[in-house]
Order: sequence, then C-alpha cells, then structure tokens
Amino acid sequence: MHRPQFSKLAAIALVLAPLAAAAHHAVAMYDSADPVILAGTVKSFEMGNPHSWLTVTVPGQSGGATDWLVECNPAGLLERAGWSRGSITTGDRITVTIAPHFDGIRRGEAIRVVTAEGATLNNVMAQP
Repeated sequence: MHRPQFSKLAAIALVLAPLAAAAHHAVAMYDSADPVILAGTVKSFEMGNPHSWLTVTVPGQSGGATDWLVECNPAGLLERAGWSRGSITTGDRITVTIAPHFDGIRRGEAIRVVTAEGATLNNVMAQP
C-alpha cells in the first residue's frame, strides 16, 4: 500500500472509532423522557465494566414481586460519582429512578438510587 493511501485509511479509522464506541454505549433503547420510580429490595449489585448491573425486586400490586434489571455506568464512573461496591448490598431497601426500556421489558438505565438511609447515588451520564 502506498503511503498516501495508508494515511487516508488511518485518518478515516480515527474518525470512525469514536462513533463505534458511542454506538455501543448508546442509551437510545431507554425512554429518558418518561422516568419510572421503583421501590424495592436489592437482589444483586455487580459493579463492573463495561457496565454495572443492579437487580431490584419490586413488590407487585397483587401480592407477587417482579425483578427489574437496571443498567448503571462502569465502575470507574460510579466511583467518581461517590459509589462504592458496598454502597448497595443484597437485601437493602432502595428507591431507584430509571429510564425504562422502550419495549416494555422490566429493564432500565439508572438515573439515581436513594438508599433507605436517604443517601442519593447518581448514575452520572444518565441524569436528565
């Protein structure tokens, strides 16, 4: 390959790489215009990369309970926002505001979590 062609390809790659990364981390599947507030009990919380995950068991109106899967930012962003691996533990009562999934499944992007003690944990990039 000739040097000028290689330079053009390298330039194109540099322009397109961030777009690919942004597409992977897009939150287009979540409805941030219509947040939902869930009050329930933490079933699990996994702080990790590229996403952290929170499962909340929410009591139903008819006496049953349903689990909601809540996507959160990567561990590093959560830590910078004041979260730690012990911020939320299994069995904790919490209230979580989410941007729900557009297709109606019990899943959403966390906006904020409020613990039973009143501490507020924000999911930095998801704030409206």
